[in-house]
Amino acid sequence: MALPDTETLIRHYCTEQMTLEAIAKRYRCRKATVVAALDAAGIARRPGRRREPLPAWMADTTIIEGLKQMSHGAEGLRGWLGEEGLNARKVNRVLGIQRAVRRDRTVDDQDVRAAYDAGTPIQELAARYGCTVRTIGRSLDRTCPVAQCSGNE
Repeated sequence: MALPDTETLIRHYCTEQMTLEAIAKRYRCRKATVVAALDAAGIARRPGRRREPLPAWMADTTIIEGLKQMSHGAEGLRGWLGEEGLNARKVNRVLGIQRAVRRDRTVDDQDVRAAYDAGTPIQELAARYGCTVRTIGRSLDRTCPVAQCSGNE
């Protein structure tokens, strides 16, 4: 189904206050497609919902530790906080869990390609570079000879 014209978008989004999700559902498309249509039509988007700050009691470590004991550990507390409507990021902040920092794993694509072409297995390359097999596979995809990648063998 095609997206509506500008007048219909204005009616749905501005007058009827339909959400992006509701418009996307009505026209059977993704939310990003509706956003692009609004931008193309010059329709300003409404501000997103305000995020609620954590309640003050959640910053008190003695309360959190007591709750952990009552709920049989951090996992029990995680479940209870989730049922109370806190998302994973807020639950982790309450529990004092730092999100894992993603390490920048760069591999030299040409070196990987040369070693692979010389017969080094992908698992060995992953161990050598300290990365995953998937990273090595993507590196090989980036340096794939044109004839092999396009199927013109």
